[in-house]
Amino acid sequence: MADNQKPHVLIVDDDAGVRSFLIAALDRCGYRMSEAEDGIEGLDMALADPPDAMLVDLQMPRLGGEEFAARVLEQDPEAVVIILTGHGTIENAVELMRRGVFSVVPKPIGVDEIQFTVEQALRERRLKMRSRELEKRLEISERLAMIGKLAAGVAHELNNPLDGVTRFVKLTLETLPKGSDGREFQEDALRGLNRMSSIVKDLLTFSRNIALEAEEEGLDRQVRDAVAQVMAAAPRPGIAVEYDLAVPEVRVPRGLFQVFSNLVKNAVDALGETGRIDIRAGVRKGEVFVDVADDGCGIPEELLARVYEPFFTTKEVGQGTGLGLSIVNRIMERFGGGMNIESEVGRGTTVTVFLPIPSGLGTRKEESEATDAAGLHSAR
Repeated sequence: MADNQKPHVLIVDDDAGVRSFLIAALDRCGYRMSEAEDGIEGLDMALADPPDAMLVDLQMPRLGGEEFAARVLEQDPEAVVIILTGHGTIENAVELMRRGVFSVVPKPIGVDEIQFTVEQALRERRLKMRSRELEKRLEISERLAMIGKLAAGVAHELNNPLDGVTRFVKLTLETLPKGSDGREFQEDALRGLNRMSSIVKDLLTFSRNIALEAEEEGLDRQVRDAVAQVMAAAPRPGIAVEYDLAVPEVRVPRGLFQVFSNLVKNAVDALGETGRIDIRAGVRKGEVFVDVADDGCGIPEELLARVYEPFFTTKEVGQGTGLGLSIVNRIMERFGGGMNIESEVGRGTTVTVFLPIPSGLGTRKEESEATDAAGLHSAR
């Protein structure tokens, strides 16, 4: 496991011997260890590289464990702090835990006890982070439901008059000679109406309780058809699309076609007139995945957390509704999957969608292998 994936444990104690003992006791557990000799140094380290668990001496010069815990918990309510003390009382321990400290452990402490306490603290940290994630997802779902109702009403009200105006503009165009100012104005108007129509379509897709097609189709075919559709709608000869689709046996719901179309369109928009899109698919850890990667402008780190929000977009005004990734996320969740985005400014973006391996995947392959084996046996 890479160091940045190991649980991070910070030890804050003014006694070098205690720090050495704790590091030796916990190092065998595979944690990433950090140490500080007083509360001020420890606070700086905790804020710069947030640990998963902290072992903090109660009495230290400059900043004691009680104040240290208060400041850390103010910054991160999910922080897990273990107070070590040789001078504590039951009343002090109860008060510290009431203020958010995970545990108060008296000194001296044995190796087994400290290992068990840290293990429990890390479990508490995971539970807190999971709870925060679930709360955030619930908040987003509630917002999406509210926005969806509003979007549906607006879209339905706009749809009919928009169709009528578009029809009249097209009829007017048929009566105007090519090259005339009037025809140019009408063509501009038609482009604007088509843009509005696209927005209304996105709103309806976002708001509707989409009856996604569950009928299965080859993943390879769906991906290639999505690319062909996007490229036909907005040809970009300077964009190269490369495939690495190691999924000959995988069939997925047809509803994922919309997912692939949105991801490819976003990649094309990020590239402009030239660039490269790499599409990779495969099976790993019991899931089917598809990566859509571009070498375009990338997304600033501070904006990555917002890309799932409805109507949020990093594109220029008039270039996107900000609903594409929200739609993708909702579709993937409905099929029991999910998505992930990695991006770096100036180097590009990779969007990964994944879902559990469909039931029956591999059946045809196993049958084929059995048939081949039977044929080989007969030949012999």
